[in-house]
Formats: sequence, structure tokens, C-alpha cells
Amino acid sequence: MLAGCAPATDSDAGPPSGEELAISKNCVSCHTVSGARSVGPTWRSLFGSDVELEDGQIVTADAAYLERSIRQPQSEIVAGFTTVEMPTIELNEAEVASLVDYIESFGRTGSLG
Repeated sequence: MLAGCAPATDSDAGPPSGEELAISKNCVSCHTVSGARSVGPTWRSLFGSDVELEDGQIVTADAAYLERSIRQPQSEIVAGFTTVEMPTIELNEAEVASLVDYIESFGRTGSLG
């Protein structure tokens, strides 16, 4: 270590990665990244796709939609996924952005299923 330099602390590390958050907040208990159907919609090919909601409305799964779904999970429920209520999880702006980036990394095309 250089003279005068303090070791890095957890607060210096920045926000957790989207993958770390998905695991630590138990998102992966209900959402898959493989495309397999589970309790919640898969994240594979979700970003940019058209999603049908339980009320019949079609929305695009863009960053704004994902942010709303993370912050207010009961506001726009995906059709076919109404049996289990997604919990509201307290996350800061950086954590939400990390999760959205992580979901986006699984693809931009395809349909939800």
C-alpha cells in the first residue's frame, strides 16, 4: 500500500452490481435469466419487448417500465403472473439502475413468456 493511502472500504466500492442485487434481494427466486417460465416473468429477451399486462394493455419493457415495475411492482402486472404478489423492495437510484442494466443485458428482442 502506498504511504498515506487508506485501504478501500465497502463504502468506496460503489453500488452492488445488478447480479449481486438480484441475488441478495432474492429476485432470482422468481425471475429466471434462462427464458424458463417461473413465478415471475423471465428476464431473458425482456428488455425492449412488448409485454401484455393483466388489463390487456401492451407496454414496451424499456428502462422506464422496468424502473416502475421494480419500485411499484403492483402497478403494471404482466398477464399470467397474478398468482404471487411481487414484494416492494427498498432500493436507491443507483441500485435500481444496476438492476435495470442487468435485466437489459439479457437481450433486447423477443416476447415475454
